[in-house]
Amino acid sequence: MAMELKSYLNSLGWSPANSKFWETLNRERPRIAFLAPPLDTIPSPSGNAIYCLVERLVERLGAGTMAMAVGPDSESAKETPIRDRLLYYNQSLKPSWVFRLLPHRVKKLVFGTGAPELRKYGRSAGAVLRAMQMQGVVVEDVPILVSALASTSGPTVKQVLHQHINAPTGMPSRHWRKVCRSLHGIVFVAQKTQQEAVQRHGEFGLPSRVIYNGVDLSHYSPVKCASPALGLREQLGIAADCSVLLFVGRLLPFKGVAESAEAFNRAGVSKSRMLIVGDPEIQMFRDDAYLRRLKSAAENSAGRINLVGRVAQAELPKWYAASDAVIVPSLGAEGLPKIITEALAMGRPVLASDRGGSWELLREGQNGWLIRDPSDIESMARLIKEVLSDRPALLNLSPGILDRDRPFMSEERMVKEFADMLADWCAGDHTAR
Repeated sequence: MAMELKSYLNSLGWSPANSKFWETLNRERPRIAFLAPPLDTIPSPSGNAIYCLVERLVERLGAGTMAMAVGPDSESAKETPIRDRLLYYNQSLKPSWVFRLLPHRVKKLVFGTGAPELRKYGRSAGAVLRAMQMQGVVVEDVPILVSALASTSGPTVKQVLHQHINAPTGMPSRHWRKVCRSLHGIVFVAQKTQQEAVQRHGEFGLPSRVIYNGVDLSHYSPVKCASPALGLREQLGIAADCSVLLFVGRLLPFKGVAESAEAFNRAGVSKSRMLIVGDPEIQMFRDDAYLRRLKSAAENSAGRINLVGRVAQAELPKWYAASDAVIVPSLGAEGLPKIITEALAMGRPVLASDRGGSWELLREGQNGWLIRDPSDIESMARLIKEVLSDRPALLNLSPGILDRDRPFMSEERMVKEFADMLADWCAGDHTAR
């Protein structure tokens, strides 16, 4: 039976990340799959929030779950704690010449998305789930996969959509209603993204709930990171009385990183530095002109802006600990930026634009400051100057942030809420909470 299943999965373009997958399957057959978007892999080389979250949820939820994702480019990328419960899709998802010729607006009108080739991934995943007799699947962030998956999985595979950004607001309503007809529930990462979907399309007609993302507080520990952070500041030549502003994320236009670097320069705060953590070799949605703009801001900073490059997930906490404030100047759509959760877990206040659920965690003047218009360099510069000019006041915020906010940032809470939801789901209780 295992050989037949293996052969069938291979014919669909899927293969396990590790040969132990089949041993695990025989020993403790998973019932719930997490289907990652077909844009990156697990583990994510760039530390993409959604893929890191899927990896962590499957790891923490245990034997009853597995993950499905696009395959990596190298063998080394397969090193993940869930490699014996991970299936990779290895076929090309490049659009056909017909799809390439269609205008973006036409593709959204007809298919509900500007990338209809992604449906191939959903249909293939649905066939795998049906063959493996899975009970359900959590579809991560891409609504168009839901209908495609339902077309091949059959009625016995229940679907929950885990919606991170506000993608439903960009879909035509008739396509969103079709998605909802195939779902058993929707999980949003913030109340605002849930509300925006209702405002755009009306009530869902099915259960929905909000589960905020969390982080491992044993890893994001200010106490454990205090000494490494001091070493990092010394290594970077940052004086003890210097205020440090930190950006962590993808170096893309919708993240607003170049704008924030320009605003930092214009603020002209003496004894201040800006650290920008992000991979300059990013390929997904790469914008070379924007990267040149960012590099130009760094070159014009007289050495006060450090383009750090890519930092491993395991090393991130000490970078937060080495900073005094974190900036999240998003220009585009967000769900709930994990940078905010990580910053608050490390006791660091945040300057953030009002995107997605960011301001469901932040309070003006207590643990955050609102960037009213991240495209307005001058106003952002005034805010940065106000915040960074008084480092003792910044440091005094930390104890209050830790005591009040840190417990809510816990991964334990997130995992428990997911476990409770899946238990209800498997028992057939689909009542919204």
